Amino acid sequence: MTAVSLGGDTDTVTCITGGIAQAFYGGVPEPIVNKVYEIVYEIVDARLGKITREFMEKYVE
Repeated sequence: MTAVSLGGDTDTVTCITGGIAQAFYGGVPEPIVNKVYEIVYEIVDARLGKITREFMEKYVE
C-alpha cells in the first residue's frame, strides 16, 4: 500500500513491489484471486480478465 501512496510513477513502483511480494510470500491466496477476477469480469472488461487469467496460468506457478 505504501508504494501506491508515494506519488510520482506509482504504477511502476507498485508493479515492482507486487512482483517482489509475490516472490517472497508465495503468491496471492486463491479466494482473493477469484474475487479480483470476478471484479475484472463485471466492472472492467471480460476480455481483459480472460487475457490475464490465461497469462497467469501459462507463466505463473
